[in-house]
Amino acid sequence: MFKRKSETIKEEMKRIKTTCKILKDIDSIHRWLDFYYERLTNKEIDAETATKYNFADIISKGKEVARFDYDKGDNTIAFEFLNYPLAPKNFLLVYNEFEGDTQTHIDIYALKV
Repeated sequence: MFKRKSETIKEEMKRIKTTCKILKDIDSIHRWLDFYYERLTNKEIDAETATKYNFADIISKGKEVARFDYDKGDNTIAFEFLNYPLAPKNFLLVYNEFEGDTQTHIDIYALKV
């Protein structure tokens, strides 16, 4: 069961949904996320960031508080919001990309501060 969504998460969900409708292209959406958020996956990070965003901790301690899907033809993006107290505004965004039923991409983002 989902916990109650914070106002920040509600605002971010609205911003992402609006952006998805405007951009429509999955690659453009992913580039926008890279601009607006700090991607924590698939990049070299310093020791402080690695400690703060320990992926084992994110998996074990991060609690999903909201989720929505954006469909684009046969492709789907699932956006998940995790309650994570060490992140700015206490949440992380998980981006999951699917082609049909096959997951093709996953990234974890934090708000830029």
